[in-house]
Order: sequence, then structure tokens, then C-alpha cells
Amino acid sequence: MALRPPATLGRISTLLRSGPFARYMRGEAISMTGTWMQLMAQSWVMTTLTDSATMLGMVNFAAGVPMIALSMFGGSVADRHDKRRILLMTQVVQIILALLVGWLVATHRIEIWHILVVAVLLGISNSFVIRSISSSVGKRSLIGLGALAAATELIFFFPFAAAFSLLSFLLTLIATLRLMKPAAVKTRNS
Repeated sequence: MALRPPATLGRISTLLRSGPFARYMRGEAISMTGTWMQLMAQSWVMTTLTDSATMLGMVNFAAGVPMIALSMFGGSVADRHDKRRILLMTQVVQIILALLVGWLVATHRIEIWHILVVAVLLGISNSFVIRSISSSVGKRSLIGLGALAAATELIFFFPFAAAFSLLSFLLTLIATLRLMKPAAVKTRNS
């Protein structure tokens, strides 16, 4: 008995060419990039507010705890309500949170507790997003039953690809900026 290979690149590329799943994945690409940028920005802002590694870790902890604690509740809500509406509402919440942090930074009013509260709210929002996305994939209106394996592989691979791409871009940008900055000249008196 021969084992069937996992979804091939051909099946995945067919899914991404057109149709509802392709539109969904384009929207997810934009959303995921925004989410990762927001997480990176929160950590970056925290490093400008304090040198404490503990506080930097608290940002990720504050975002992670609600995701773990509310994950099952988010799945229950996703099963009982319109998944599209849940995703739209959570995206609006995440946009408002990003704009709020941006405004606080721009007006120089940002404090450590602001970042922690926003991280908790982002974690709560993400607990609903993850479960709504997971249960949306299996809908026949989004993909056919034959493409379910390929779509599932693509959806669970995508966040890691987005994170890796964003991290690569940011590291390249930081390295470029450091190379452009002239080295400090040491003097005997300093």
C-alpha cells in the first residue's frame, strides 16, 4: 500500500490562483503582516521605555496568556457565530489598538502599562482570530473537500513564513542602518 504524499506545490499554487480561498489568503497575508509588525512594535517601544529584560518578556507574556486561556472560549464563539463577522470585528479591534499605541508614542504619552494593556487586549483578540480562522477553512464555500489538506497545510505554515519574512526584513534594515552610521571615534579623554 503506497502512502499518499502530502499536498504538493501544484495543489497549493492552484489554491492561491483564484477563488475565495485565494482572496482569503491575500487578506490573511496583510493581516498577519500587520499583527507581526504590531507585536514587534510593542517590544520595540518597551525597549525604549525601559532597559528591563523582565518587562520586555512581560509584553509577550501579557499577549500569550489570554491566547492560551481564552482559546477554547474563542473556538466556542466561532462555532456559534458568523466567523466572518468575528474576523472583521477582531481586525477592527487590532487596528484601533495599533492606532492607539501610535498616537501615544507620537504624543510622547506612552507608558509601560499602556503597552502591557494593549498586549493583553491583542492576545484576547488573537484568541478569537485563531479559532475563527481554523474553523473557516473547512467550509465548502471557501475550498472544496479535496483541497482541504493542502489548504490546512498552507494556513498553518503561513504565520511562520510571515514571521520569518518580517524578521528577515527587520534584521536587514537594522544591519543596513548600523552600517550607514559612522563609528564613534574614541579619544583618550573619553
